[in-house]
Amino acid sequence: MISYFDPNKDLYVFCGRDPLPPSVFVSLDCLLNQRMLEIKIRTGQKNLVDQLFQEQVNRQEYEDNITKIGYDLQSNSTNTVKNNQQKSNRVKERKISEVIEKVALWRRLYSGFYDENGKFVNMPLEEAANKVGISKKTLDDYLLQIRCGKKYGFNFNSNANQRIGILRTFVKQYKDKSNSNQQQK
Repeated sequence: MISYFDPNKDLYVFCGRDPLPPSVFVSLDCLLNQRMLEIKIRTGQKNLVDQLFQEQVNRQEYEDNITKIGYDLQSNSTNTVKNNQQKSNRVKERKISEVIEKVALWRRLYSGFYDENGKFVNMPLEEAANKVGISKKTLDDYLLQIRCGKKYGFNFNSNANQRIGILRTFVKQYKDKSNSNQQQK
């Protein structure tokens, strides 16, 4: 979306989407007073959503390729059985930065975005969770942990590469402290 600032109206005037049609023009009055034209270009959220989806797909393809290579390199069946058992185990605990990214994407899909045709699209929470690739229940829990961590002063920047268990422990300890303080009163 492309806009320019009109000092006479003291607001941004929407021109259209890229590429602009030849019929779009800027009033000469806007240029005479300031000798400068202020242009605002906004990319749609769709690009960010597509990028996050692509990163998720690339990560999954990479993990699948690593798994295939691991199976090809192993010749005896006992190792293959062990790998199948390991594969069925729970996914490793996610990093805090990854959790924040997934929850933000999930909420963005739920609250809505404009697609490439300019149509506003929003999804139910369950459908958005399926797009993100994590269950709604897990995403709800992550959102609760993030909100509590923010409320209690957890430093997300310094702990971004830590596992989500660090945040859970912090929130649990803080809640336990506040519960014991309330019981003493």
